[in-house]
Amino acid sequence: MESRTRLTNMIIIVIVLSICGVYLLCTEDESGSSSANKNEPEFVPIFNGKNLDGWRVEQVSAVYYVENGLLICKGNPRPPNVILTDKSYENFILELDFRMAPGCNSGVFIHAPEEGRQSKTGFEIQILDDFGREPTKYSSGAMYDLAQPDTNAIRPAGQWNQYRILMDWPIVRVWLNTIQIHDVDLSADHIMRYRLRVGPIGLQNHGHFIEFKNLRVKELPGKIAYESLFNGKDLSNWTSLGDANWHVENGFIVATQGDGYLVSQKKYENFELQTLAMRNHFACGGIYYRWLSQDDPGYLAEFYDYMDAVHYTAKYVDHFPEYVLPAHNCDGFLVQLLNFERQSEWRINGSISAINMTHQKIRPGYIALYHTGMDTIRIKDLRIRNLEAW
Repeated sequence: MESRTRLTNMIIIVIVLSICGVYLLCTEDESGSSSANKNEPEFVPIFNGKNLDGWRVEQVSAVYYVENGLLICKGNPRPPNVILTDKSYENFILELDFRMAPGCNSGVFIHAPEEGRQSKTGFEIQILDDFGREPTKYSSGAMYDLAQPDTNAIRPAGQWNQYRILMDWPIVRVWLNTIQIHDVDLSADHIMRYRLRVGPIGLQNHGHFIEFKNLRVKELPGKIAYESLFNGKDLSNWTSLGDANWHVENGFIVATQGDGYLVSQKKYENFELQTLAMRNHFACGGIYYRWLSQDDPGYLAEFYDYMDAVHYTAKYVDHFPEYVLPAHNCDGFLVQLLNFERQSEWRINGSISAINMTHQKIRPGYIALYHTGMDTIRIKDLRIRNLEAW
């Protein structure tokens, strides 16, 4: 009798443990951690339902506002612009609800820079009034211009929709109305692999009315580290050569009048360099890399001619050849220099401007900012990270 009782107790224990195991599996979220309910404490609201605290609204205050607990984009003025979080994020889970008017075009930006075209430098998860249409790289749920969703799960205009977006580099997964529509490995694609890895979350105005609510984020562990090359205050750790006037204004490295270099203190060999640059239309300059001296300057990546870009934009409208950089209505442009062994790639606002695969000087060298002429160049947020492979 006693042995039978022990056997019964063991069976009960096994059943209970099995049920607990199934429960834990069911509550494990896509980031690999267990969550008990939708209000788990790891999620933090990024919209308080009362005002736009925590968002950058100086340039778009006439477009975005709060009413009845909703973050609303009224859609005018028409030119595309974006509202960005004050805080930058690397890896995270983002959840939000949105309801759009008929004909709406909008989007959610990930790793969005202050300037340039966010969908070309970070990522845009598209919002579009296209219920019932076949999915494309531009349909609702698309990673805009990069990857089409597995299905178009958008609801008709006027109904609420829900996004759940997991960014845990290199993996991006997206759910639209509880249906998983993306499972993308960013490292497998050369274009996506070098999109921005850190930046604000953004909501797009493309000239149409749309409402948002229940915006919240759960941050996940970071995986990338950049070395800052400029402290935003002075030119310590840099050496000026030549007669160009290098100085600091409002957090920018500024160069005016004359020819010369601003040379880093340390040498770098294989790296990704990023910066936000601004220039007068006729200013000339760029960035030398693997620089050793004025007699052995290594290689130059030159800032593109904005006036040429304006000309090509008028000529080609939205049908740009690969070799033409479109001009965007922004004060600055994101610069990315990718350099590894014999290869380098120069990206302006996410577009590949130049590729060099014949470098002979495979060596550590300095970063040297370059200026020539009488007009002004401004540079900020200058940072670098080591590349271990192309």
